[in-house]
Amino acid sequence: MENILLDKTLVIASQEGYEAAYRFLAGESLKLPEGEYPRVFYFLMCLAAGNGKSEIALHHFEEAVLKKGYWYRKEELEDQDLAPLFGSKKFSDLKLLCEQRQKTAQENARPFCTYQGQTASILLLCVHGNGQNASISKADWHMLESREIQVEAVQSATAESYGRFSWNYDTMNFRQIEECVKKVPWGNYKKHILAGFSAGCDMILRTIAACSLQIEALLLQSPYIPYMKENAERIVEVCHEKGIQVGIYCGVLDEVCHDMAAGLYHKLTEAGVQTHLVWQPGLRHGFPEKMGEEYKGYLK
Repeated sequence: MENILLDKTLVIASQEGYEAAYRFLAGESLKLPEGEYPRVFYFLMCLAAGNGKSEIALHHFEEAVLKKGYWYRKEELEDQDLAPLFGSKKFSDLKLLCEQRQKTAQENARPFCTYQGQTASILLLCVHGNGQNASISKADWHMLESREIQVEAVQSATAESYGRFSWNYDTMNFRQIEECVKKVPWGNYKKHILAGFSAGCDMILRTIAACSLQIEALLLQSPYIPYMKENAERIVEVCHEKGIQVGIYCGVLDEVCHDMAAGLYHKLTEAGVQTHLVWQPGLRHGFPEKMGEEYKGYLK
C-alpha cells in the first residue's frame, strides 16, 4: 500500500511539481490504516524541503525520528532535495541519531524467514527487493496463496533503514537465502518456486547458479539483475539442465528494469528454456493490482 501511494506521488511530482505532490501525499497519508510508514515521512520531508518549506520538512523529520522511532541511512539524508536543511542544527542532531540507530540495527540484524510450518504442498518462497522486508514481500505475493500454495519470505541481514533491508551484489550475501532454506523441510514439498522483486530477482539468479536447491519455477517481478551481465551463460545452463520454468513480469514504464527483463527473456528462450515475458501496461517499478493466470500458470 505504501509503495503504491509513493509511486503515485512520484508521478505527480514529475508531472505537476513538488508542491502538488506534497499536497497529494499529505492528504492521502491521513487515510492510511494504522501501521508504520517510514517512507511516507521521508517523502514528505523531501518534497517539503525541495519546495522551499524547510520548517515543515524538519517537522516531518522530527516526528519520524523522535515520535515514531524511525531512522534513515546516511545516504538518504544527503539527498539534494534536503540541501536546504543541511545547515540546521536540528537536522544535524536528528541525522546523528539516525546514524546511531543504524549502527545498532546492523549489529542486531540476522537473516530471517517467515516459515513456521508446512501448510500446503507447493512452496512459493519470495525474496524482497532493496528497501523492503519479509512482511512486505509476503504481502506483495499473497494473492497467489491458496490451499495448495504456501507463500513464505526470506529477509536479508543488511539493514537499510527503519524496518527495511537490502541485498549486496557480492559473492556471499545471496547465500542467506540458502541459509534460510536449510531450516525448511524442502523435500516435503512437491514443487518449489522462488519469487522475487527487483534486487530480489538478482539474488534468486545468484542462488540457482551457485546452490544445489531443487527449484521448478522462478517468478521474477521487475527484475533488477546486474548479475546477468557477466553470468548469463551460467543462468541459462542451470535453468536448462534443471528444467526450471521462468516467468518474467515488468512494467512498460519501468525504465530501469525494462531492458534487463527483455535481455533475460531473450537469453532463456534462445536456449529453449520455457519462459514467459509479460509486459504490464501503465506499470512502473512495482506490482500490478491483480495477479492473474500469467502468474498462476506456474503454480500448478
